[in-house]
Amino acid sequence: MLRFDPHHSGSKGNFYTVTNGEEFLAIEAGVSIKEMQIASGFRLTKLAGCLISHAHGDHGKSAKRLMDSGVECYASEETARTLQVMGHHRVRLLNHEEQVQVGPFKVMPFEVRHDRNVSGTMGFVIDSNNGGRLLYLTDAVYFDYSGIEGITIFAIEANYDPEIVKRNIANHKLDPIVAKRVFDSHMSINTALKILSSNDLSKTEEVHLLHLSDGNSNADNFKRRVEEATGRPCFIAGEK
Repeated sequence: MLRFDPHHSGSKGNFYTVTNGEEFLAIEAGVSIKEMQIASGFRLTKLAGCLISHAHGDHGKSAKRLMDSGVECYASEETARTLQVMGHHRVRLLNHEEQVQVGPFKVMPFEVRHDRNVSGTMGFVIDSNNGGRLLYLTDAVYFDYSGIEGITIFAIEANYDPEIVKRNIANHKLDPIVAKRVFDSHMSINTALKILSSNDLSKTEEVHLLHLSDGNSNADNFKRRVEEATGRPCFIAGEK
C-alpha cells in the first residue's frame, strides 16, 4: 500500500516521499541536495521521479541539482520556466488533468490557485500500482475539486487559523500587509476541513497537515479538529 513521508515541511523548505513499499516518488525539491539525500536514505538516484508543485524556492530551488543527479522532475511549463530548467533533458512538463505514469505511480496533476504572481501551481492525485491513492495539496487558497473517490491519504496544507491571525494583528505581532498575503496565498485550517468534508472519506486511512505557520497556527488544535471531523488519525508535518 501507499505510504507518505513528510521529511521537510514549511517556509524553510519542502521535501516529501511516497512509496509503494518498493519504489519511491519525491514531491518538491525545496531543500538542499544533501538534506534530500539524508531524508531519502541516500536513495535519490533510485527515485522514480520528483513532482514540483510550483516555482517558489521552498518547493523547487534544488530542481536542477536533482536533475543533474539523474532524477526526472515533473512540473508545469510555467514552473519549469521560472526555475530556469526548461532546456534540461530530465525535465518533464505536466498539463492540468492529464495523467502521467511515473514509475509505478499514476499522477494526475490539477490546477491550484496560490500566489497571484506565481502561475502554473499544481496539486496531485497519486495512485500506486499496488493500491492506495494520495491527494497532495499545498500552497493553495482553495480547491475546486470535490467528490474524489478512494483517497487513502490526504496530504493537505493547513497554514493558519484566521482567528489567530486576527489576534496577532490586534496584538501588533503581525503586519496587516503580511497577513493579507497569507490570506491571499495560503490555505486555512477552516478551508482544509471543508475540503476533507466534501470528499469521500470511506477509504481514507490518515490525514497529514502540511506547511503550518509558526506563529499563525496551533498544531494540537488543528490535529484535534481534523480527527473529530474525519474520524481518522491526523499527523502534523514539521519543518524537519
